[in-house]
Amino acid sequence: MPSDLTVYGLALLALAVAALVAAGSRRPEVALGIAVIMAVQLGLAYSGILAQWKRTPPPLVLMLLACFAITVVFAFSRIGEEIAARLSFTALIGAQAFRLPLELWMQHASAERVIPRQMTYSGSNLDIVSGLTAMVVAAVAARGLAPRWLFTGWNALGSLLLLNVIVIAVRSMPMINAYGDFFMNTRVADAPFVWLPGVLVQAALLGHLLVWRKLKIDADLQTDAGV
Repeated sequence: MPSDLTVYGLALLALAVAALVAAGSRRPEVALGIAVIMAVQLGLAYSGILAQWKRTPPPLVLMLLACFAITVVFAFSRIGEEIAARLSFTALIGAQAFRLPLELWMQHASAERVIPRQMTYSGSNLDIVSGLTAMVVAAVAARGLAPRWLFTGWNALGSLLLLNVIVIAVRSMPMINAYGDFFMNTRVADAPFVWLPGVLVQAALLGHLLVWRKLKIDADLQTDAGV
C-alpha cells in the first residue's frame, strides 16, 4: 500500500506543475482545459477503465496517445508560439527543474513498488540530470551569460532523456513486459499516479517543444534583422 507521502506527493507536484503551465499561458481557457483533462484522467483511473490491460490496445495507451497529441498540437499552436515568444529561456528552462523532485519521488515510490526500479535513477532513467542542469542553465541565462548553443544543447539532452524514460515506461507495461512480471509499470493506471504520464511527462514534453519554438523564433528574428 503506497504511503501518504507517495500518494499526495505526486498529486501535489502534478497540481503545482499544472498551475505553473496555466499561469505561464495567461489564458483562462488553457487553465480550464488543463483542469478538465486532469479530471478526466482521474475519473478514468478511479473507474478502473485504464487498468484493463488485456484489452487491445489498452485504454491507458489510447489515453496517453491522445494526451501526447494534445501537447504537440498546443505547443505548435498560436498560443504556444505566443508563450514561447513571451517567456524567457530562464523561465522556460527553469520550469523544468520540477523533474528533480519528480525523480526523487520516483526513487521513493520504487521502494513501495509503485514505480518499477528501471524507471528510476537507480535503474535506467537518467532524467534527474534534466532537472539538475535546468537549474544551472536557467541561472546562467538569468545573468545573461548563456550562449545560444547552451540552450540548444541542453534542450537536445533533455529531450533525449525524456524519450529514454518514455521508452522504458512503455516497455515496462504489461503488453510488452520487457523487464519481467516483478518490474511491470501498471500503477500509472491508478489515481493519482495516472498524472505521472498524463500531466508531468506532458509538461516536460511541452517545455522542450516550447524551447525549440523559441530557438526558432529568435533565429528568425536575427535573420530578419540581418544579424
